[in-house]
Amino acid sequence: MREEYRADLRKARDVLRDLLERMEQLEVQIARQRRKVAALAVLGEQSGKGDDVTTELRLDGLTSACRSALRAAGRRGLTPIELRASLRQLNFPIDGYQNSLAVIHTILKRLESYKEVRAAIHDVHDGRDDSVYQWIGPQFGASRSLANLYADAERDKIRRK
Repeated sequence: MREEYRADLRKARDVLRDLLERMEQLEVQIARQRRKVAALAVLGEQSGKGDDVTTELRLDGLTSACRSALRAAGRRGLTPIELRASLRQLNFPIDGYQNSLAVIHTILKRLESYKEVRAAIHDVHDGRDDSVYQWIGPQFGASRSLANLYADAERDKIRRK
């Protein structure tokens, strides 16, 4: 009888793995399509406010959005200014912060202390930080994948304890 359950478990795990792989592929396609819709809305001089379902990325917060942008940048990495531009491209309301670059720098330093990013090129002069930050934390498929969001939430929960 136990052998029957083991066979069922193997089949169920195979189905789950296939579904998760398809979900990853869909998330990548959805992210690309959202960027396309946002770019076309800008070109068409529409605010995109009436089309929240297709343009909103439902990012959990600025830290999560920064993680996603840095993951998506890959080995190239991003400067703080490029990260801010990437957040704008993702339709994250970064301009709602009084000093968005200061907030981004704080998050980058925190992610660096968590060993999730590293300053690949450290270039600070005349009060400007032109360092390039690369994602070195865990990467589970697409940058906004459910696995990445879950792993980030778990790490944050452990750090808050």
